[in-house]
Amino acid sequence: MKVRLAAYLAIAAAVISCVEPEKKEPDVAGFLVVNRQVGDFELPVSPDGAEVTLTVTCDAAWTASLPKETSWIRIGEKVCLEKNNWTLSIDVFPNEGEYPRSSEITISADDYTTVVTVSQTAPDPLTLNKNPGLYGVQGGDVLLTAGRQSSSFHYGERWSYRLVDPVTLTVSALGNIPENLSAGDVIPFLTFKTVVQGLSDYTETYRNVAVVRSTPTMVWLRQSESVYFIVER
Repeated sequence: MKVRLAAYLAIAAAVISCVEPEKKEPDVAGFLVVNRQVGDFELPVSPDGAEVTLTVTCDAAWTASLPKETSWIRIGEKVCLEKNNWTLSIDVFPNEGEYPRSSEITISADDYTTVVTVSQTAPDPLTLNKNPGLYGVQGGDVLLTAGRQSSSFHYGERWSYRLVDPVTLTVSALGNIPENLSAGDVIPFLTFKTVVQGLSDYTETYRNVAVVRSTPTMVWLRQSESVYFIVER
């Protein structure tokens, strides 16, 4: 019975410690620390966006706010870890525009204020192009249009992207694409092949292809300023 009572009291104490204190207890906050820093700081975010968790240490009630015009950042849930210690989740949405952007998250407790400046870089101009295709290849651009069908063929840790013209029975394929890709990766080589009516017509190897951006549905790859690939997974 004593063991059960002790366990109940421990749980009750933990719950009570996570109840955010009212403004009157204490009357004035004694400290406010965000991400173990005292004072304002900058939070850089990539164009793909991010889910960020801030740590907040404060001995009084505190709030987090954004300017009304900021729609690309969402302030999420406050979670109490233990007395005076909290986490705050922040969602930064992908930057689909042409320019970098920034906004401020203001965390306040009585006379204490910390401003977190969220700075998001602009996306690579290539990623603004959403039309899948093989650009700058031999014979000209091969793009996904109403007259072409696309497909992805996965084999082991690699896959290929294929564009098929059902009228001419022409298949244009980009192969040797790794399954796991992140922006900044460099693919040692990719193979481009054109097959007409079942017969190989042209093959070329592209070396040191950079991964510009990778999402669950699409990948942007650049071999040079004139040769690049936008492929669907």
